[in-house]
Amino acid sequence: LKRRYEESATQLSVAWVRIPDQAVLSSVPVTEGDVQAYLTTRTEAIKAAYDHEFNTRWSEPAKARISRIVLKTRLPTGVAQDEAAVRERLKGILAEARGGADFASLARRWSEDAGTVLTGGNVGQQTAAQMGPLVSEAVFAAPADTITDVLDTARGLEIVYVHATTPSEVTTIEQASDTIARELVAQDGVDLFADELAGRIAASWSIESGPPEALLTEYGLSVVRPPATSKAEPKLIGASDATAFVSAVKAATDVGVVPGVHQAEDARVVGAIEAYERADPATWELQKDLFMGMYARSRAGQFTERWRSEAVATAKITDKKTFR
Repeated sequence: LKRRYEESATQLSVAWVRIPDQAVLSSVPVTEGDVQAYLTTRTEAIKAAYDHEFNTRWSEPAKARISRIVLKTRLPTGVAQDEAAVRERLKGILAEARGGADFASLARRWSEDAGTVLTGGNVGQQTAAQMGPLVSEAVFAAPADTITDVLDTARGLEIVYVHATTPSEVTTIEQASDTIARELVAQDGVDLFADELAGRIAASWSIESGPPEALLTEYGLSVVRPPATSKAEPKLIGASDATAFVSAVKAATDVGVVPGVHQAEDARVVGAIEAYERADPATWELQKDLFMGMYARSRAGQFTERWRSEAVATAKITDKKTFR
């Protein structure tokens, strides 16, 4: 009990550096020979990487910068309006816009689209998927600086001013292969590079009696210094997935660099105990009876719960009764 008290009451100030693989990936040495070897022997891996990122990286969908004027065919209460009359109103607005009236001014005056009315109908740049099939078909069929006919959409009836369109772009696998090969070579080497860098940081920290700021700055890394924590259950948020590091902190007996480079999820962690405040022996002597009583009650509760669970698990019900 005294040992438990001492570990719980001992306070540690822990500092650490987390070295994510992604943060140092661009610094991994990649030779032209490595790249050419990858291009020659790892074509399937390159294709798999290309396919995986095709939609997010290697293809750019067509886009259009648009504004719109919307007239609702239903009131906010859900009551339907005379659609033919609404359509005629919108045709009149369309005629004004095509006749040279400022579209933004017309939108501010007439549009019932709450999301765009204050910006003069401006929607910004959207892809076909964002517009929906009906609007996108009309928009991408229209020349720049023109206005579509009246469209019947989920918003109501609308006309769309097409400011400009940008065609889709696709980077072929032949064009992307060299870049992908370099990235894959770097990924293959990032473990070794990160381990070596973490070792350099830990060694310099030990020699300099503090984190090597210049080395950290070079790689865009920083020191984490949370509030002091209990040695028994240290709260190391940001390094808790480095279980060996947490265990090493628990085992520490004084200030100094925590030995080793510790693996975390896609990262390495190195750190140091910067302050070690031991529990006060006098407090134990004054309060040991209280601690022992708390421990006894805890053990009694654990025993009772275990006994109850075992009794319920092994009970045989021979006569079912209804209790009210």
